[in-house]
Amino acid sequence: MSIRIRLAGITAAAALAFVPAAATIVAGTDVAWAAPPCWNKGGKWWCDNRAPVPVFGNDGRVVDTLRTSQSIFKCRAERHAHGGGGPHPNRWEYTQGDDHGAWGWVKDSDIYSETNPLPGC
Repeated sequence: MSIRIRLAGITAAAALAFVPAAATIVAGTDVAWAAPPCWNKGGKWWCDNRAPVPVFGNDGRVVDTLRTSQSIFKCRAERHAHGGGGPHPNRWEYTQGDDHGAWGWVKDSDIYSETNPLPGC
């Protein structure tokens, strides 16, 4: 028995050709996307992130901004709520801002990469 599904004029097999390898498809569910992890290059940890995003000081005030969509992060910490939701709702990453060189924290929800590989702070 063969089942053929047509999606917008193409077969399901052809539609799957457009699904990235990072996707997991489970019957009866939406496609779940697995983010590629942060990576270590030259002794520094790089992650894909939104830009621009605020960099917060320990007191919660904005101290700088990340302007690039790939940035260097030193470490990660489970700090307090309001990390932005997602798979790590209390996680924040420590980095140096682009405008003033100030060190501070970026919400995990502002980082596209999976941040588990980053060392703990």
